Amino acid sequence: MRNRQNTPGIIKYPFWQMTNDNKNAVYACLNYSEACCPCQIEGRSIVIDGDSGEVIKQLMQAVGKEVTFPARHLESLARLHEVQ
Repeated sequence: MRNRQNTPGIIKYPFWQMTNDNKNAVYACLNYSEACCPCQIEGRSIVIDGDSGEVIKQLMQAVGKEVTFPARHLESLARLHEVQ
């Protein structure tokens, strides 16, 4: 099983505050099972709940880009899966 640690609120809070203070800002959050934003910035937020690798792969496919990873990344992924 993969380690699916999420970004704690203490990290998110300053970004929520900056988005709230700057009316031209958009907050974006990609988080596995805990994607959220405060209701005050809901209309200026992009909140995606999912596995970042899968979401990026789907976004790339949607815009017609081939999804490739450098060999060193593939080796790291292979080692990660061996540990599981």
